[in-house]
Amino acid sequence: MSVHVAHDLTTSCRGHGVAETAVFTTQPTGEEIRGRDAIAKHLAGFYHGALEARPVPTHAIFADGQGVLEARVVGRHTGTFAGVPATGRDVDVPLCVTCEVAGGLIERAASICW
Repeated sequence: MSVHVAHDLTTSCRGHGVAETAVFTTQPTGEEIRGRDAIAKHLAGFYHGALEARPVPTHAIFADGQGVLEARVVGRHTGTFAGVPATGRDVDVPLCVTCEVAGGLIERAASICW
């Protein structure tokens, strides 16, 4: 599994990459995914498993080691997600990702998808 999927999202965050020891928290479950490879695998499962989708950025702000990305998740529901079997329906839902950045790399991020 490459880190390409993680960079699909983080490239939108003004070019910040993902640190090897980064932590990604999904909200509202609070699940923590630890490490760049595990984060890439998680995002691949979401964007290319439960869905066939991509984040479409609308706004991004980064300053003083923190950042926020506002985007939309756009695509199709192609696999089981949150216990709901694939519907084949189009999806277009808001997404917000907050980040802590150090040395040009995302160290910690949390996402909320409505």
